[in-house]
Amino acid sequence: MIFLRKDYLSLALASLVGFLTFAWIGLFLSPLVLFLISRINSKNLRRDKWLWWFVFGFLINFLYQFDLITNSTQYDPIVSGVKNQLVNGLKECIVREADNLSTNYSDVESFKGNKYFKIQKINDSCYAARAVQFKSRELDILNHRLFKKIGPYPSFEINMNAASGNVTKSCSDPSLIGCKEDKKW
Repeated sequence: MIFLRKDYLSLALASLVGFLTFAWIGLFLSPLVLFLISRINSKNLRRDKWLWWFVFGFLINFLYQFDLITNSTQYDPIVSGVKNQLVNGLKECIVREADNLSTNYSDVESFKGNKYFKIQKINDSCYAARAVQFKSRELDILNHRLFKKIGPYPSFEINMNAASGNVTKSCSDPSLIGCKEDKKW
């Protein structure tokens, strides 16, 4: 079936509204949904395609906004992930020592490969490590600018006294997410 001029205008309007509400992904998803609704054989559904398109878009927008509301300013999955990585690296170090393996920083796999933080050694031992943010932007197709700002985050440190077993967890800036007022986490 060949598109009529009216169909082109409908898809262009849906694209514009989609872009304004959901950025780049909405630019493509919104007219696709309108196109699929208009191709369904039900006469009532086709006649009220704009209503169904609006209901579908409103539902998706509501779910997206609800997810944003539930994310507290005190919790950030990026911060939680790097803290877990530091703790897991320390645990791996303890296990390596119990297995009579090397406790060099470079031997601990948990300290490798973080998307947002670079985990650095403080000394040659794996009982101390520091995580410093190195990435400040990432691609986000739900953002009109295509890139969203990440952070800023404090640097996080973990140290363990191998003799006593005492662990200290410190951070650089208590005004940032994940760092308490006493510079601990």
